[in-house]
Amino acid sequence: MWFDGEFSDEIYEKLSIRDYKDILTNQDIKNIILRPTKEGLTKLIKIQSASLFERVRGLVIQLENTKFYDISTRVKNVVEERYKELYSGKRISEISIVSSYGENPAGKQINNPSVDDNKVSQLEKEIAELRALLMNQASQQKEQSQPDEHSTETETNKEPIVTKRPMNKKV
Repeated sequence: MWFDGEFSDEIYEKLSIRDYKDILTNQDIKNIILRPTKEGLTKLIKIQSASLFERVRGLVIQLENTKFYDISTRVKNVVEERYKELYSGKRISEISIVSSYGENPAGKQINNPSVDDNKVSQLEKEIAELRALLMNQASQQKEQSQPDEHSTETETNKEPIVTKRPMNKKV
């Protein structure tokens, strides 16, 4: 049960629910599974209740069974390992999440430092030159495939060849 709106703080306080801002809704869990970040996966790993983690595992299985979503193997491995930890009695996880290459702490993509901007522009120029060359060759082939009126002879002036066979007459 989740409370949204202006009175949510007071409701959670009256119900004595601590850290209510860290409560994960099913939609939050789906977003973490489908668009994993270090922060999101860390939230999943911090779950200490096996019954609450069953929701996470159930959503992973549900999304997999639809065959509509492509769930990262790393996410599946993290969920499975945490599941094993919880059922072996480990409340605090030993799993550590390492940021993937190309992601900064804010979750924004950063430029690949090994790709040089000059190299990219050079490759784009080469692609443009190759396209122009292909277009030129295609236009030359079209010109060659069109019949030239003066260079070919017309066979309409020739008489048709007729062969006559002798008739076999009986006398």
